[in-house]
Amino acid sequence: MAIALLAAMLIAINPVGYIGGHWDDGRYLATAQLWATHGPQLGHDHWALRATVVGPAAIAIKLFGDTRPALMLPGLLLLVALLAVQFAAAWRAFGLAVASIATLALVTTPAILFAATRLTADLTETLFWALALWSYWFAGTATRHQRLWLLATGLATGLAFATRETAVGLCLVLALGWVKGWRSDRLPRRVYGWIALGFAAVALPELISFALASGDAFYRVRVDLAHVKIASTNLDGLTFAGHQVLLNPELMSRWHGAGPIRLHWAIDPWLNLFANPGYGLGFAATALAVLAAFRRAPSAPLRALCGPLVAVIVIQVAVVLYVIATDPKPRMFMPSLLPAALLFALAAQSLGTNRAGRALVAALLASKLILTFIAVDFAPAQPDVAAQAATALALADGPVHVSRWTRSQLALAPASVTDRLTTAPPLADTLALTIERPGDDDDGVHAATDTLLWRSPPGRAPLSVRAMQVLGVPVTATIALSSQRRTPTVNLYRRGAN
Repeated sequence: MAIALLAAMLIAINPVGYIGGHWDDGRYLATAQLWATHGPQLGHDHWALRATVVGPAAIAIKLFGDTRPALMLPGLLLLVALLAVQFAAAWRAFGLAVASIATLALVTTPAILFAATRLTADLTETLFWALALWSYWFAGTATRHQRLWLLATGLATGLAFATRETAVGLCLVLALGWVKGWRSDRLPRRVYGWIALGFAAVALPELISFALASGDAFYRVRVDLAHVKIASTNLDGLTFAGHQVLLNPELMSRWHGAGPIRLHWAIDPWLNLFANPGYGLGFAATALAVLAAFRRAPSAPLRALCGPLVAVIVIQVAVVLYVIATDPKPRMFMPSLLPAALLFALAAQSLGTNRAGRALVAALLASKLILTFIAVDFAPAQPDVAAQAATALALADGPVHVSRWTRSQLALAPASVTDRLTTAPPLADTLALTIERPGDDDDGVHAATDTLLWRSPPGRAPLSVRAMQVLGVPVTATIALSSQRRTPTVNLYRRGAN
């Protein structure tokens, strides 16, 4: 309950929520609204084909309407489920101390908290990875119900792959377990058929449904792999015209990636695992704790599991980078945080036998918590642009011109707003609405001859900045810190002469 409360407090500081526009959640929302009204449909892009993401969002819309809280609900429930699985499974396998630290390691990861309030596939895939990996572990240690654990492993793996093709890394982990085995008392090869049966229980209905709907049983996979034909500012040239996506070095080299390190495309993502603020400290803390534990006297669980857990991390990251060849953003590596968190907890257990070790673990956890707070506090605030647009449009009559991206960001606006919006080019002396996101490549562009009629008020200052102001920190310093938060603004203009 304490860990859940900590997660709730961190999210409450600055819940991201729905962004829309050209971001993923805008694409998922469009399909979820269609499903909520007309039932499941055959989509034509990779966002529309991820039923494990779109389905829960459609249910939330059906129950609670087109509101930001409704769209936040699936992600929040996924976070609760992920933390519950991590805590309960680690407690059963290794005890309360390891479970607590392993779950804290996840909660103090900004990338996970940001995903918890948005419509993305990241937490969904990560939850299925957690279910599959823990079921696989308990299948190897079970004295009864082993087949059920194996079936659960296959089902969760199938659902992970149905969510996103990057989960082929999970399939590879299990395949290597069959070839070599992760444990000295490894599962006999014959029982892996139960995993295959669980996977087939998910995969076969999907293949049959797509074959009937599109004539192509592998329709979703083909559309997923064709996502590079959709324009992306993260890709040099915006799109990739090549027919071969998998194992394609040309495509890999054209992604911008994420993180401050820029040496070579093949190694930058590995180095940024430790440097990117979204998830880097989690891997850095794990590396430090494991090195410190092995310098002393590593516990038997740490010695036995260090290699397999590192292998899972390497496989997950390597598959995303080199096999799928997709955009190496922090969120694509979220499943690798699961073995990293458990490895950190096992190392912490070894270090807990002496005062210096306990101090190191406490310092690492405190550092993660502080940096997570800073990352959340200074992340771009996401105001309710639909409500702000309604306020702006109440000041003037007539149609309002918007770009198609602004229109998509107002998908949650009431009919009184959306009915007045038009994407036709604006003429002189007409109204235009923009949503400006400082530093981003969207449509907050206006001419010098335009007249500003209304602008949304500035976003709330970060909590830490307000605390500094209360403590009497110089105003210039707090203003400088506040400027680091890029809060979108809604603007209503009257177009001047061209």
